[in-house]
Amino acid sequence: MKTQWNRRTVVGALVGVGLWPSLLMTALGADDAAAHVDPLSFDPDLAWFTLVVFIVLLLVLTKFAWKPLLAGLDERERTMARMIDEAQRNHALAEEKLQAYEQRLAEAAAAAHEMMLQARREATAAGDQLLEEARAQAQRERQQALTAIETAKQAAVEQIAEQSTQLAFTLARKVIHREINPHDHAVLIRESLEQFPSKN
Repeated sequence: MKTQWNRRTVVGALVGVGLWPSLLMTALGADDAAAHVDPLSFDPDLAWFTLVVFIVLLLVLTKFAWKPLLAGLDERERTMARMIDEAQRNHALAEEKLQAYEQRLAEAAAAAHEMMLQARREATAAGDQLLEEARAQAQRERQQALTAIETAKQAAVEQIAEQSTQLAFTLARKVIHREINPHDHAVLIRESLEQFPSKN
């Protein structure tokens, strides 16, 4: 408010100083000037008076107008420089934050990809382990079945051998105790066959 008032005062003073010679000349010699008007004539008093007024006006403008104007321009330039520096710092900070965010995003994506690969490897390993266990179980069951079949076969062979031995002993006793004719021979064979267990 004070600066505006000073500027208005300076402008008013300048206008007054600029108009004062004209008003003075008009008041002092309006009639003479009207009587003797010569646009090409040179008046030394008027020239010196104009020069003094110009110098005074120049001094007043230098003190009250140009210095504040230059100071305001310098202040505005410094303010703009500060604003530009602050904008550059904010831009650099934003760039750093953006780079940090992009780096964290890339790290998160890489971690997620690694987790997916790890989960896939674990799933594949678990599947392979289950398949291996199933194969081992099937092999064990097959081996057990073969063992059971072999045991049953061995038992059957032993049973047949025992029955054959008993049958041979029985036939030998019968042969020793009596003479065998064709009819007795046929009867012995039929009786021996009847002693074997039926496969039904």
